[in-house]
Amino acid sequence: MREIKFRALGLNGWLYFTLEQLIEGSATNFEEYNLKHWTQYTGFKDSKGVEMYEGDIVRATARKEDSECSRISDVIFTLDTAFSVRDGEEYDFGLSLNWGGWESFEIIGNIYENPELLSHGSVENTIPSQ
Repeated sequence: MREIKFRALGLNGWLYFTLEQLIEGSATNFEEYNLKHWTQYTGFKDSKGVEMYEGDIVRATARKEDSECSRISDVIFTLDTAFSVRDGEEYDFGLSLNWGGWESFEIIGNIYENPELLSHGSVENTIPSQ
């Protein structure tokens, strides 16, 4: 079972909290840090070992037959698939992080601090396998 954690963007960057800290009230003085943009930990880490949170922008790489394809998109929460890579700008659904076709994920930013990185569902390239 994954650890339930959250992060929120404050005046001096991201602050991280466990569910236990939030329930017990031992986390921090939220008003003091002007926290906003609360996101939840997905239970996944990218290819560099960095924890992936809802709202992260990732380069998701999949392998299909003899080619590799990368997609840059944001990580969203959906009722159908839990955490997913969004499939298109106008859609609130996507391919689950659990989908077996993903080779790797690389966090390249997040939707709050780096929205310019996001072009929903854009396919970055197709590289023939060597």
